[in-house]
Amino acid sequence: VYQDRGGVLWVGTENAGLNVLNFLQEQFARYMHRPGDPHSLTPGRVKAIYEDPNGVLWVGLFPRALDRINRNTGQITHYVPKQDDERSLGEGTNVNSIVKDAAGYLWVGGGGSGLVRLDQRTGRFKHYRHHPDDPNSLISDNVYTIYGDRNGQIWVGQVGGLSRFDPAMDGFINYRPVPDNPASLANTIWVIDQDRSGALWLGTWGGAL
Repeated sequence: VYQDRGGVLWVGTENAGLNVLNFLQEQFARYMHRPGDPHSLTPGRVKAIYEDPNGVLWVGLFPRALDRINRNTGQITHYVPKQDDERSLGEGTNVNSIVKDAAGYLWVGGGGSGLVRLDQRTGRFKHYRHHPDDPNSLISDNVYTIYGDRNGQIWVGQVGGLSRFDPAMDGFINYRPVPDNPASLANTIWVIDQDRSGALWLGTWGGAL
């Protein structure tokens, strides 16, 4: 469930597309997949909903797909994995987190796919994955959440810890659990939020906050 800046409620479903509730009109509208219609929503389970600063709505799905909805025209643009094409969305199981940064790049995370960054000017994706020999790569290719803080920094919650993107190195500063330290991060970062003091709060699959 996602509420946009205009107060409209967007509800992603398992097999009934994307439901839209406008409280002023007190009625639902719906975006659905229609077989044979390439301009309808991609089929699948809605896993992520995000409105960017320009009012464009982005939808992440399982099986892995990313849809861009122009709310003024209703036009839907599809981004899907293309085998052996590193400029495409890339292989993986789903899209479960979407964030746009201050530079205008769209960041997309999902299971088995690491992190991808879309440059909308070129329509090309850049891929960031875990590489065992690179300490500044992602901790894991299983990304669960992406968060843009008030300073414009991008944080990535994943299996095994937390990563912060460093534009200067085009890589990541990683925060991993400390073995045998119960005060350390739990294994998987599921959700990230920031309070008014600027502190980040991490909700974990392991049950720790």
